[in-house]
Amino acid sequence: MFPAEEGRQVQLITNNRIAENNEPTPPGAPAAQPGVRAGAPRAGLVSNLVPVQASEIALGRPLRHSVYDRNGQLLLRAGATIAIPHYLDALLANGLFFDQAEVDGERCAAEAPSAFAQAEKLLRSLQQVYVQFAEDADRGDLPERIRQIAGQLMRACGEDGDAVLAALHLDRLTPYRVHHQMLAATIIELTTRTMALAEGERLPLVCAALTHDIALVGSDPVLEGLRTPLTEEQRAVIRAHPRCGVEVLSSRGVVDAIWLDAVAQHHECMDGSGYPQGLRGDAIGRGGRLLAIADVYSAMIRSRPYRGNAFFPQNVWRDIFLNRHKYVSELTQLVVRSIGMMPPGSLVRLANNEMAVVRSRGSGALGARVVSVCSLAGVPLPAPVERDVTNPAYAVVGKANNDQFRSVELIMRRLWLAG
Repeated sequence: MFPAEEGRQVQLITNNRIAENNEPTPPGAPAAQPGVRAGAPRAGLVSNLVPVQASEIALGRPLRHSVYDRNGQLLLRAGATIAIPHYLDALLANGLFFDQAEVDGERCAAEAPSAFAQAEKLLRSLQQVYVQFAEDADRGDLPERIRQIAGQLMRACGEDGDAVLAALHLDRLTPYRVHHQMLAATIIELTTRTMALAEGERLPLVCAALTHDIALVGSDPVLEGLRTPLTEEQRAVIRAHPRCGVEVLSSRGVVDAIWLDAVAQHHECMDGSGYPQGLRGDAIGRGGRLLAIADVYSAMIRSRPYRGNAFFPQNVWRDIFLNRHKYVSELTQLVVRSIGMMPPGSLVRLANNEMAVVRSRGSGALGARVVSVCSLAGVPLPAPVERDVTNPAYAVVGKANNDQFRSVELIMRRLWLAG
């Protein structure tokens, strides 16, 4: 935040004089009110304050909590970012405080993490599994660790599927392969819940999604560094990875046919144009058909160095529906119904030029709950505000640029972390 000293947050800060010492109020410090002793809370203001240490606030880093002056008046909301050194110095010199209740609330959240936080932790867990697999492919505990992560993901989705989807759609730091498989697994879990499959039927499908690209782990350093189209040799490796993945999993002790078949068939197409076996129609199992859709979606919403920028979710669904000869249309509709045309965490631009994030799923593109968080220039709104996208003034008009949301990342995360 604070792209210039006249930025929105600076405009919200008073420039009156402090009554007690007649010195100019530094930017960020509100004026003392006549007859109010410093440190005495005024009616309606936060009274249970804890001092902020200098080490708890850093330039360019979103504030973990809202900050107040010694009288309990709000100065900056949680998620705001201070980028100008002398503003930070002035704020600290005049005394900054957190709301004790907000700090305690975060501690409670840490003790009972939200589904959003659980999803972030699961990304790290899966990444660790694959890092260790790349270092020692002969480890024998791979199937059990995948089952544990699958079980935890299934429970998080049952607790709050919107939060899990949001965490994955907002994530930009996790390596592609890990993120891709976790999102595919989430789509599988939510869709099979919609299908009312029993937990025992869902688990091997979620495990398959978490491991469907396991044979590409060793190729990722090369693939992720590409800036040119794939070579024929690289294409051959990719076309063989479903079969190689089954071999890897089988050699580590996976014997579940549902798990292995879904991995083997996740690039097969209903018209026989897929690979590696060129299966068609009923020869492709339910797991392979579902995972094919989840795989395409989770791949297309992330940019790839050799393919280009990420696609807007609605455009991904349009392309999948246009390729109905490859994918089962009824299953595609079921997946869309399960995660939404614009899943939670999708970043959108509204007709009024506000930048917004999808908060929760709806029955269609117009049913999703959307929350505006910043202006077109990336300046945070005073507070997130829900918009009715059925109103033409707030209609979704396109995909938003991720860079426009850098100053409000923490604000967006709090939409689900507080849940």
